Amino acid sequence: MRYLIISDIHSNLEALTAVLADAMERDVDEVVCLGDFVGYGANPTECVETFMALPSIRGVLGNHDAAVIDPGQRELFNPVARAGVLFSETNLSQSGREYLRALPMKIEVESEFLAVHSSPFRPEAWIYVVEPLEAADAFHVMRPTLAFIGHTHFPAIHSDNGSVLPLVPEDRIKVNANKKIMVNVGSVGQPRDGDPRAAYVMYDSDSKAIRIHRVEYDIDQAAAKILGAGLPPMLIQVGNDEILLSDSTRFADHLREEGVEVELEVFPDLWHVFQLFVGKMPESKAAILKIGDFIRRKLGEPRA
Repeated sequence: MRYLIISDIHSNLEALTAVLADAMERDVDEVVCLGDFVGYGANPTECVETFMALPSIRGVLGNHDAAVIDPGQRELFNPVARAGVLFSETNLSQSGREYLRALPMKIEVESEFLAVHSSPFRPEAWIYVVEPLEAADAFHVMRPTLAFIGHTHFPAIHSDNGSVLPLVPEDRIKVNANKKIMVNVGSVGQPRDGDPRAAYVMYDSDSKAIRIHRVEYDIDQAAAKILGAGLPPMLIQVGNDEILLSDSTRFADHLREEGVEVELEVFPDLWHVFQLFVGKMPESKAAILKIGDFIRRKLGEPRA
């Protein structure tokens, strides 16, 4: 069997269409989506229904999908992510909503591999698997030796020996039955590894081979749709030591050109999603407090 594994489409129809066109030339038997069909982009209904129309599919729930169907899941979302969720909630078709509501948190595919959006360890907690410690928890609960994950938007291979390596198109990974690995397949609709091309993975269960592919798509058209949909004021926080610094700066510039109110905050000597380290770093706490202040200011609410 030849599996097409995708994740984090995020309502980006241009990227999804490009990925499917490229992948279907490789004799795909089944398509597996690791969640986050919606959020951020302008075409939630079209993306979900395009996937639903494919002949052989399986999917799992992502955190943005969960937030669309359950408002209680939105509490930790930043303003940009929350705006995308609200847009998806308003514009998603009933059939798309029902499809998301029926998705499981994880699936085992023919005893070949585990498919889950975040970590196999407590998938409902939406843990980012980035470091060996998070991977070790996941390996402890994995039954198959192979798992495919998404969520971070960063293609990588995590091995049970503690190694973490980026996954690039030149790699052709062979699955070893005596070694557990997790493969992060990256993102279709919002790559965050410095390569703007959409990402997808092919897995051949006969040869036990894994390979990532990158596909160009019409980024300008996807961005224009988002801007055309209308956006609320935005706060963008970025570390100056992270790979998305230039992307964040360009995004802020484009938003301003379209008349969107934007505040860009660059934090010195910090990395991607440094805000997750609240309780360990004062800079993380300060960033979260600034997010709260931003929301209160835009909603016209006084600080408690």
